[in-house]
Amino acid sequence: MSEGREGRLRFAEFEFEPRSGRLFRAGDEIVLQPRLAEVLEVLLRRPGEVVTRDELLDACWPGVHVTEAALNQVVSKLRRALDDHGAEPRFIHTHFKRGYRFLAPVEAVPVASLAGGGETALAGPGDVVAAPTPAPGADRSPSSGRPWRRYARPLGVGFAVLAVAAVAVAAWWRFARPAPAVFEPGALRATRLTFDPAREQEGSFAADGRTFVYVRNDPAAGQLDLYLGSLAGGQRVRLTHGPEDEFYPQFAPDGSAILFTRAGAGEVALWRISPLGGDERRLVAGAAYGAWSPDGAEVVFVRAAAARWELVRRRLTDGAERRLAAAEVPLVSPAWSPRGGRIAYTDGRSLWVVDAAGGSPPWRLGPEAEILRSLAWEAGSGALICDANWGGRANLWRVPLDGSPPAALTLGSGGAYHPAVALDGRRLLYTQEKLIRRLARLDPAGARPRALAIKPTVDDFDLAPDGRRLAWTDFDSGTNQSDLLLTDLESGATRTLLRRRGEPLGPPSFDRAGGRLAVIGAGEETALWLIDLADDSARTLALPDGLSLGDAARAAWTADGADLILPGGLGGEAGLVRLAAGGAEAELLAAGRFRAPAVSPDGRRLAAFGTVEGEAGLHLVDLGSGEVRRLAAPASFSARPLWDAGGAAVRVLVGERRRPALRTFDLEGREIAPELPLEPLAGESLWGLFDLVPLPAGGWLGLQVDYEGDLYLLEQLDQQKITTR
Repeated sequence: MSEGREGRLRFAEFEFEPRSGRLFRAGDEIVLQPRLAEVLEVLLRRPGEVVTRDELLDACWPGVHVTEAALNQVVSKLRRALDDHGAEPRFIHTHFKRGYRFLAPVEAVPVASLAGGGETALAGPGDVVAAPTPAPGADRSPSSGRPWRRYARPLGVGFAVLAVAAVAVAAWWRFARPAPAVFEPGALRATRLTFDPAREQEGSFAADGRTFVYVRNDPAAGQLDLYLGSLAGGQRVRLTHGPEDEFYPQFAPDGSAILFTRAGAGEVALWRISPLGGDERRLVAGAAYGAWSPDGAEVVFVRAAAARWELVRRRLTDGAERRLAAAEVPLVSPAWSPRGGRIAYTDGRSLWVVDAAGGSPPWRLGPEAEILRSLAWEAGSGALICDANWGGRANLWRVPLDGSPPAALTLGSGGAYHPAVALDGRRLLYTQEKLIRRLARLDPAGARPRALAIKPTVDDFDLAPDGRRLAWTDFDSGTNQSDLLLTDLESGATRTLLRRRGEPLGPPSFDRAGGRLAVIGAGEETALWLIDLADDSARTLALPDGLSLGDAARAAWTADGADLILPGGLGGEAGLVRLAAGGAEAELLAAGRFRAPAVSPDGRRLAAFGTVEGEAGLHLVDLGSGEVRRLAAPASFSARPLWDAGGAAVRVLVGERRRPALRTFDLEGREIAPELPLEPLAGESLWGLFDLVPLPAGGWLGLQVDYEGDLYLLEQLDQQKITTR
């Protein structure tokens, strides 16, 4: 392969610029962390050769002592950036215990002008599939990362005036508004707009940039409804009143309608409502997270089908549809770019962008986050603004398309979500959240909850087998510090076992004897700690080559305490991994995507929520043969499955965000007991129960999360200093 000092290195549909470390796919940039770019360059310089692990460590970490686990993580992230897979690699092939070989041909090319700064025009009809026929009548349904929500009608005098103003001003605003702005971190002012005990969230501006629609999440009423408000203040007007949930509202570009998702009675659908009240119409059945195209002629949305989530574009005139992307994980928050050439969305961890015309695969933008809920396009530049949790803080971030690092727009305690940019690009709505996490004892009937005297910032917990000690993690977003603590439940004495800066620690796990704890720390260099409670000594395990661990993953001990079962992957294939407690030896038990495995009392099986070959739900894994069998469809948001003492049944926490309850299944998947409702602690801002364990003396210990949220306005401090493009 020949090289040019000023050139790029081309392979398949990618081009890599060594001098800047920038990677492009079909002209659009994929942002790489510096270490990923360094490893990629070394591999590209020697295509077809095995580059040893030592050579990579010497080249990319010169003079720095790091473990091979760091290299494993970098290669794993690099594969994700290239959409490569270890089991069937296109680009990076692992040579066990030796190194890596770059498979694709590489050629040097002159520097070309960067593509990706502009956008193609909105595509015409092209290939379409027949639109589904809506079911007769009116109905509703789902989301991801939070529940599927509810329905209603009109109105009031102040409401009519507000809505008429929004519609009347829209046409002028489309043609006479000032040039769009670019948000400048460090020069922004946040103003609180709502002060209601109920939770206000998911705001969206009308075309005038002053009227907005939002969701009011009222725990007392047990439903979510749409409201209309104004930056000028005055009475907020309720748009919907029914028993279903309404969420994710968005004004049409001309201000004439509001698109939203409605959930209830077992169905989810996209609806539209007039900002004047009434005139409700269902647009698409079985769809959620709708977004208008810039011209208002189409919508893009997410549809769930057969354990897959599809991103679908639909023309409103004739209902013709085109599938743009699909995944085995929930897709959320699609949004058209300002000129309609692209659509961005998230899978809860990463930002993805796809051509609105279809025909090409999506590409990833920015680093992977612990959680990423929603996004918006910046009108002035085409950058994306998202609510990623990077470094343990859920801030708003500006993510440029040119590969520049993301920049935080909000700082401090974090908890900023759901950005929505006004059409003029000069104002931004977002939700500021505060989570209160409390541990509570419940009696055997799941009632009479009593709060434990534990800090209301507990992230995750585990109970020792004797029920006397509680291990729990506490993350302080202000100091970016995560602690693992041990509390004696009789005396209340607490001691710190482990302290880590950076990414939060994952859930702790006691072994069967209660003498050891295992905990995973996520981040650029994932670590697995074992803590001996006899002397509180902590050591990290040396992870085998090719082993990856899921962020915030919960380890499970085998019955004899000799091995750990970990959600993650091995050799590029996702699944459950058995790891010897001494480290070094690992094997893939079952392929799929799992979380929070639980080993049966006899040690022969484990139960875990996950997705295997496209089927989501509770699965049983035989630890001897590796056979995987789907047991039941219900899946908890985050809780672990609970085995009964004899190992003949598994309990599942369901409905944790509204009506938490336990359901019990035998090993054939039959429900064998009435559902056990669980009573949460009293409070005005209940979000739900998210984990539960049985107490040895009877009853339950649960993790309850309370949620407070308000709408905030973000705008430039000095309008004269706004950069326009």
